Amino acid sequence: MTLFDIAVIGGDSRLVYMADALKKIGYSVICYGTFDTGSDMASAVKAGSLAEALSCSKCVAGGIPFSRNNSICAGVECLDLELPVLYQNAAGMEALFGGLITEEVREYCEQQGICCCDYMKDEALSIFNAVPTAEGAILDAMKNHPAALHGSGCLILGYGRCAKVLAEKLKGLSAEVTVCCRSEQQRAAAQASGLTAEPLERLPKIIQGKTFIFNTVPGMVLEEESLVRTDADVLIIDIASGKGGVDFECARKLKRKTMLVPGLPGRYAPQTSGEGYAAYIDRQLRMMHILAPEGENSNSVGRKEVWN
Repeated sequence: MTLFDIAVIGGDSRLVYMADALKKIGYSVICYGTFDTGSDMASAVKAGSLAEALSCSKCVAGGIPFSRNNSICAGVECLDLELPVLYQNAAGMEALFGGLITEEVREYCEQQGICCCDYMKDEALSIFNAVPTAEGAILDAMKNHPAALHGSGCLILGYGRCAKVLAEKLKGLSAEVTVCCRSEQQRAAAQASGLTAEPLERLPKIIQGKTFIFNTVPGMVLEEESLVRTDADVLIIDIASGKGGVDFECARKLKRKTMLVPGLPGRYAPQTSGEGYAAYIDRQLRMMHILAPEGENSNSVGRKEVWN
């Protein structure tokens, strides 16, 4: 039986590039449920089932989110991409990678002694990922509103990693950028970068006149009290994880145009994101001494024979 270092399963087009990048680093890779008609790499080794992919690999790498409703997330339909199948075939697995990994999967890994690594919890990777996220948000804004960003009133809710990058890029496009967040320290940082900054409790008073609103807060922050004061032609783009932070039902009743756009890097910069995930996996495997690329005194053994 041919054995592989990493099984890349499910995910979107980011994992196509991630698999390719891992191969270039020196890892042997088998894929399942990762490819669609438009992105299939002819050189990729593809498993016939999830059980096959897992049984011949030490590590598994999935997408963002890794799973939802007991199924492993994938851009293609595979009936066996389910967590019970993963659990039944995880014997010998040493590491699992994915994004927004659920507590259930995390607890299973802990019980089985499997290293569980979440892309979203790595600071360096999150900062790296903020760039394509910000670029994607700007592209969506330009595609979905007749006004130019130049000179337009732009409001950013929150001032975390993505918001900081987004603010700088909007400022570079000569937009009028206001940041609204709870943290006094973050407001001070925004002001030091030449931005207007306001506390979140002032949102209803400052929201009028803004053409573009970008939410980055993964919790309800844009509610009726503020939405009723928005301009009729406002475009609200929510890039926060999960269900976002906008009362979309209220916005619909007010006929405000809204967009919930998670996973922007996967839509607009899958190569950049995929290569970033591959670099993260490589760092983690080296640090945990589980695997290293072939030819570097690695612990990956017998890619063409059964592990002892």
